[in-house]
Amino acid sequence: MIDLTGKDQSWWPKLKGQTVAILASGPSQSQEQCDAAIGAGWTCIAINETWRIARRAAILYGCDWQWWRARAPSAEEWKGQRITGTVPMRKHGPAFHKDMQWQCELLNYIPVMAGYSRIRWDGPTLGAGSNSAFQAVNLAVRCGAKRIILTGVDCRSPNAHWHEPHSHPMANVQRDSTIAAWIRAWKFAAVDFKERGIKCIDCSPKSALTCFQKMSIEEAVKNYDKSLKEQKQIVVEAEQVENVSDA
Repeated sequence: MIDLTGKDQSWWPKLKGQTVAILASGPSQSQEQCDAAIGAGWTCIAINETWRIARRAAILYGCDWQWWRARAPSAEEWKGQRITGTVPMRKHGPAFHKDMQWQCELLNYIPVMAGYSRIRWDGPTLGAGSNSAFQAVNLAVRCGAKRIILTGVDCRSPNAHWHEPHSHPMANVQRDSTIAAWIRAWKFAAVDFKERGIKCIDCSPKSALTCFQKMSIEEAVKNYDKSLKEQKQIVVEAEQVENVSDA
């Protein structure tokens, strides 16, 4: 049963030392990029509708509960973890609508701090950054990821996606000022990542971001392809280093 307080962190993904790919929904996203990221053995987080071309990703993240209400894949369509950043606020507090009750056993909830443009490094919330991809990155680094691969993070048009426009009740009402908010948030993140030794690589071929190293998805796979066995070894080594530091 979903914890509507957002305080339960026992379900948070175990990503210590891992490479995590964000499969966002910008116009440059493609089946080929998603397949390459998943095939590389990285932990992949699909954003909203991108689950449709990334069904073997480990996690599906969508900030807006309205999206989950209108567009959530069925239990048969999506077997991976599901995470939302918001829940409906009803008259007597947070509660799902009747037509969302079937998702109570499937969804996990981590609150997003609205209007906050920085990565949150502690506490039960994520920085909003005005977009779901930023929030997914925040979750990944909070869970120990040491390398982030961005795909489909274009930051060029406020309502453009690789898929068709959102239908009612999901409005396409973002303004041009939204783009500036996205880019500002990513610049803040780049500074934090450099200080903490986290590498973020932008593999979105049409990205407006200039704050991260750019690389094609083919180059990233060639440089950072990791089998699941190697990923597990990275985690073991990271834990050993942590244990030595604590000694």
